[in-house]
This record gives sequence, structure tokens and C-alpha cells, in this order.
Amino acid sequence: GTIELVGLDDLPLTLGSTGVELRINTTPDPVVDASLGLDLPAGQFVRLEIDTTLTVFDQSLTGVFLFEQVRNAGADGVLNTTDDLRILRIAASGVARFVGDDGGTSGEDDDIGVRVTGGSVLLLVTPDGVAGRIAGTASLLLGDAFEPVTANVTVEINQLRRTVAGKVMPLAVDEQYVIGGVTSTLVLPAGPYVRVSVSGLSLDIAGQRLTADVTVERRTRLDEDGSILTPNTPVH
Repeated sequence: GTIELVGLDDLPLTLGSTGVELRINTTPDPVVDASLGLDLPAGQFVRLEIDTTLTVFDQSLTGVFLFEQVRNAGADGVLNTTDDLRILRIAASGVARFVGDDGGTSGEDDDIGVRVTGGSVLLLVTPDGVAGRIAGTASLLLGDAFEPVTANVTVEINQLRRTVAGKVMPLAVDEQYVIGGVTSTLVLPAGPYVRVSVSGLSLDIAGQRLTADVTVERRTRLDEDGSILTPNTPVH
């Protein structure tokens, strides 16, 4: 369906025409019915997708946002067993955000602030921890007297871990998200893992241009059996 806010002109909030799609399955079995356009995984399953533009105090946020709760097969890889987990997938695509002073004009030459375009978010929240990737193009705008400072920024993190036979085992990530009809995959190595990548960084100073690509990565050293080393792990 489509949602619009009306009669709220006195509030510093504007919600553009908003598309909303809600899917629910509370049964323990998948539901597939082509005549009704249903293709739902086994419950408890809830999926909410929102396509909107929200403006608050002249600061705008645009994008397609997904919130999806599904049942995961757990450690044994089999659904409908005692180790099943509920997981939450959160995603966003086409995110655009500006924070700052737009100079009261529709152009960008006099903007002062930070603008994010082409933003995307893939997050996984489970009882075993949190993992995700956030990416986008960020521009630092300093008005018409300076050239924008622009870079593509990606942040990845994986904190998923599970205790098995008294040992803390890290978990790799391989999850699919469907948002706006497009499938994206979140693939991350077992952690704890953090990676920050800045590419295409461009800075103009006094007619000179500085460009750079920078990546910082942190991985936790693992024991021979793949478990996370602790202060009590014997050293051989």
C-alpha cells in the first residue's frame, strides 16, 4: 500500500509518498500460493519493507528499508528442531542523507555539511551476536569556496560467536536479503572481525589534488581448532 501524512503542516516533519509491504506467516510450514502471490518461509516470519523520504527540520532521509524476522535452522542446520533461532535482518538501499545547512537553495554549491548518497545497509542480529556491512559515498561540503571532499566508505563487522563444548567458536556469515526486488548477499569471515575501507578519497587544496585508498582490518587470532583464543588458552 501507499501511506501519506496529511493535515500536519504545522509540524517540522514531512513524509513523502511512502510504499509499504508487509508479509506475515505464523504457521510452522512454508506457504506458497501462486494465485495469491504468496511465497513465505516457515514462521514465525514477519517482513516489512518501506520506500520513503522523510524530512525533519529540513534534514532529509531517503531510501528503501527492510525489517525481516525469520527462523534460522540453528547449529544442526535443520528447521523445526530445538536449536532453531529467531534472527532479524535489517537492510536499506538507495539511502540518501544530508546533514547541515543547504543555504536555503535547491542547488548544492552553497551547501555546508555532510551528504551521503548510494547508501546501503545489511545487518544481521541473532542470539549469537551482530554482523553487518554499511556502505555509501560520503561528501564533506564546505560551501562554494571549497571543493567537496568525497570518498566511498565501507564498514564491515562480524561479532557472531557460539559456545560449543566449552569453547567459543566464531561464525562466518552468508545471508541473502531481498530489498526493492534486488537480492544482496552479506558474506563475512568468522570473527571477531572489523574492516573499514575508504576508496576514491579526493581532496583539493590550493590547486593540488590528493587521492588515496585506505583499508584498516582487524581479525582475532584463532586457536588450531578454530576457537577464539582466551587468556586461559594454553600456549604450546
